[in-house]
Amino acid sequence: MTMGVAVVGLGGISRGHIAAWKRVNGATLRAVCDMVPERAAAVGEEHGVASFTEVEALLERDDIHIVDLCLPPAAHAPVALQALAAGRHVMVEKPIALTLDDATRMREAAVKAGVQLGVVSQLRFSSHMQQLRAWLQEGRLGKPLAAHLELKGFLPFDFYQTSDKAYLRDPESSGGGMLMQVGIHHVDMLRFQLGDVDAVTWARVENLAHPGARVEDFAVAHLTFASGVNGLVESASIWPQEQRRQTHLTIATEQFTIGIVRDRVVETNSQNGQGLPWPEYVPGTHQLQLQDFVDSVASGRPCGVTAGDGARSLAVVRAIYEAGATGTAVDLTGVNAGYREAM
Repeated sequence: MTMGVAVVGLGGISRGHIAAWKRVNGATLRAVCDMVPERAAAVGEEHGVASFTEVEALLERDDIHIVDLCLPPAAHAPVALQALAAGRHVMVEKPIALTLDDATRMREAAVKAGVQLGVVSQLRFSSHMQQLRAWLQEGRLGKPLAAHLELKGFLPFDFYQTSDKAYLRDPESSGGGMLMQVGIHHVDMLRFQLGDVDAVTWARVENLAHPGARVEDFAVAHLTFASGVNGLVESASIWPQEQRRQTHLTIATEQFTIGIVRDRVVETNSQNGQGLPWPEYVPGTHQLQLQDFVDSVASGRPCGVTAGDGARSLAVVRAIYEAGATGTAVDLTGVNAGYREAM
């Protein structure tokens, strides 16, 4: 059976999702939805599919099996809950929700309905990240020791005052600044490679240069993993020399130091000069993750990035914010235990 897909929320990120869905086997785009009538109609006409301005009307169609949410973060939970209650499989952009309570309600609704709930985190699916995870789990690289994540970016200092996306200024509608909007991708990468984060031991979170916003433009934090690995996370949008986001992740093990830019290994150093046979690089893309999601729906296996994955990555970011605000460590062992699941 070919699964019908509807994309809800037609801002910038939706363009990549729509293009990806057109290349996914076993699925076809059948509808789009946006609260702005002109935008919904234009995108529907462009792609030759039905357009809607209300999710309720969209969910009345029985040929829509998957709902892909490309909405601002505050809308993720309420719209996902509608779609899940209607028995639709849901793929939601990161972060899964603004709060862990909402993430829990979403996961419980998916379990009750017997449907899949996935969270966008496409970087996991690159050939290099898949291979690195396999080698780490096999022990081929030796015991992991430490990781350092650097996310450097630049937003004009008047960005939040001039942007037409007013929700980005307020953590109650956006969830946070660069760490939440972009860095959560890479926090998920850390978890994918190294396992659960047990605690954020300390953090510094500030807005240094962006007036008119209540979200951070600078964050640094120390993480401890259940495996014993130490992690350092840096995220900032104040580097004018970096006119586009640059992300560098370094993982050190007993035998190797692996340097990663975005989702590609660019440097491998070993204690004995030994190299590693990295596969040909295939970037992690929306298409690869959406194909995995469709295949998981068809087979009944858990999708590649579950609601539990999305919730635990959200928990790490929120714990960094909490540690920065309170000056105290934040324990995540209870959260991790509560969000492990088969679906």
